[in-house]
Amino acid sequence: MAANIKGITIEINGNTTPLQKELSKVNKSLKDTQRQLKDVDKLLKLDPKNTTLLQQKQELLGKSVKDVEEKLKTEREALKQLQAQDKTDEVTKQMNELERQIIADEQALKSAKDQLKEFGSVGTQQAKVVGEQMQKAGKAMQDVGTNLTTHVTAPIVAAGGAALAAFNEVDKGYDIVIKKTGAAGDAAQEMYDIVDNLATSIPTDFETAGEAVGEVNTRFGLTGDALEELAGQFVKFAKLNDTDVTSSVDSVQKAMEAFNVPAEEASGYLDALNKAAQDSGIGIDTLTSLTVNNSTALQEMGLSLEDSTALMAQLEKSGAPVETVMGGLSKALKKATDEGVPLDEALSDLQSTIADNEDDAEGLAKAYELFGKSGDKVFKAVKDGSLNFEELSGTATDAAGSVSDTFEETLDPIDQWQLTLNELKLAGAELGATIGQVLAPALQAVAGFISDLRAKWEELSPAQQEMIVQIAGIVAVIGPVVAIIG
Repeated sequence: MAANIKGITIEINGNTTPLQKELSKVNKSLKDTQRQLKDVDKLLKLDPKNTTLLQQKQELLGKSVKDVEEKLKTEREALKQLQAQDKTDEVTKQMNELERQIIADEQALKSAKDQLKEFGSVGTQQAKVVGEQMQKAGKAMQDVGTNLTTHVTAPIVAAGGAALAAFNEVDKGYDIVIKKTGAAGDAAQEMYDIVDNLATSIPTDFETAGEAVGEVNTRFGLTGDALEELAGQFVKFAKLNDTDVTSSVDSVQKAMEAFNVPAEEASGYLDALNKAAQDSGIGIDTLTSLTVNNSTALQEMGLSLEDSTALMAQLEKSGAPVETVMGGLSKALKKATDEGVPLDEALSDLQSTIADNEDDAEGLAKAYELFGKSGDKVFKAVKDGSLNFEELSGTATDAAGSVSDTFEETLDPIDQWQLTLNELKLAGAELGATIGQVLAPALQAVAGFISDLRAKWEELSPAQQEMIVQIAGIVAVIGPVVAIIG
């Protein structure tokens, strides 16, 4: 809890200074201490008995206690000085704020002392780790003794293989993020967490999740919650439109760049693009390409990115020539602009002139007037409803939520199974990483031996090699027993 202590001054060593300024140093020290504790705890997870890290943690916990005590001392002195002043409304308000801050810091001090007490000493922590390891080992030995005869080789191999496979799959997603962004340290870890969140909330694989996070971060410069939200929407969008995430991000980003649309509006455009593709049956690559190629003319006509994409979808579906229709629309809308007619009203008038005219001949004549020799195609498209100028205005509003709503409709029980499987893969990946750490030294030692063995094998005659292969069939039966002992 942070109380509003602005405006409170305190006299220290004969000098009057703002309380907030006086506390700034200790607050900065507290924040730095907490950051260092977090770093030390992260490293202790990998090496819980490390003496240097444990000593650092003990020192940092003690420093945290001292910092809070110093802060409380200053705050109590400030309260004492306030209490000595006349009790105006402002002074009373400041006292209340400061009392609340003191209560909060007293609780923080208790928590800091509890942590230091619970930590004890470096030796205590090392003994605790050893005890936990012995307890786990004892439990494991008991389980082995109970089940050795019926559950040994196959479960161990299967579990280890599955864990390593899960680790490889999850790690591929992480590797894609790094390759696309070049992130490291905390920035990389934040993206790893987002990949995990996407893979366990959207039925997809870790590689696709990593691709989405990497591409969205690189193309749109987003991080944190904004990155997770848009990356998730691209995963859904790509699956709905049978395309890959990278090409989807590329197409959308180019269209947005052509219309100078900021990154925070990408979600809305994805909805509009998805709806346009659904309504027309035209692929998103074609729609975005047409929109980009005609972006100058479309913007001159006053159409937004969403409305422009909707128009391109209608034109492509109707079969009317895009260039000719664009020329006619530009002509009609320029005339409306000169007359001070709003865009949506001008589009409505154009629709009515062609489609709602009781005399088809007059409507056709108007279509020819605006769209030249392609007037008959435009007239026919407007008449049969495949081209509707009135529907262009307000496209973004009508399309809102298109991606998420459509995606939710596609989900079924097998998708839930995918989410559950991804949760298991995350758990297995942690085990796989541990197995890899344990096996790495042994594999390095064996590598040289295998190299020598290969050279000796090549020196043997074919008859000797055949005999060894036959003997190996017998040895294979003994293999599981040797592995267990190892």
